[in-house]
This record gives sequence, C-alpha cells and structure tokens, in this order.
Amino acid sequence: MPDFIQTRLEALGLIDDDIVSLLENIGTVFETYSEPSRRENAEIKEKFENGVKDVYSSLSSIAIGLRNEIKIMDENIGVFDKNEDLVMILPISVEQKNTTLGVQKQKLELLKLKDA
Repeated sequence: MPDFIQTRLEALGLIDDDIVSLLENIGTVFETYSEPSRRENAEIKEKFENGVKDVYSSLSSIAIGLRNEIKIMDENIGVFDKNEDLVMILPISVEQKNTTLGVQKQKLELLKLKDA
C-alpha cells in the first residue's frame, strides 16, 4: 500500500503528464491551422475544432487535479492526524523580495508587446 507522500507524488506525476499532453495538443492545433491556404479545407477546420476541444479538456483536467492537490496539502499543514500515514506538512512562509524590480520588468515587457 503506497504511503501518503508516494500517493501525492504519483498524483502530481499524472498532472505533469496532463501538462505534457496539453502542450502537445496546443502544438498540434497551431500546426494544423498555421498555413492560411489550409484554413479553407473543411477537414482541417474539423481537426482544429477537435484540437481546441482537447486543449480545453486538458486544461480542465489539470486545473481540477491541481485544486485537489492544493486542498489535500492545505488540510495536512500543521496536523498529523488528517491522513492514515500520520504525515504532517510543515507550514512555510513565502516572502516577496525585490518586487520593485519585478514591476519594472513587467512594465518593460508590456511596452514591448504594445510596440509589436
């Protein structure tokens, strides 16, 4: 029987596989619809629509999986009796550092996008 940590790692591994699948689907969609001359073909349009559906399905699956994992992690922070393996996740504090530099970089990137 797998323990709590192994189960969480396996669940995150499945989410990782879904992310790889999502990226492949996005690549297929762009590849299918990238050439203007191919856009008029009904078969290509159908392939594009199916690809977009696959992208949204993958996004939904990833979002649900990540939400579930976050919920499980939140439930186990600071307590050891929430799972059968008595694993406690220690709380961590996350501090933002040098936010001014991040804001400056973000503004520069936005200006570049506007100019493009």
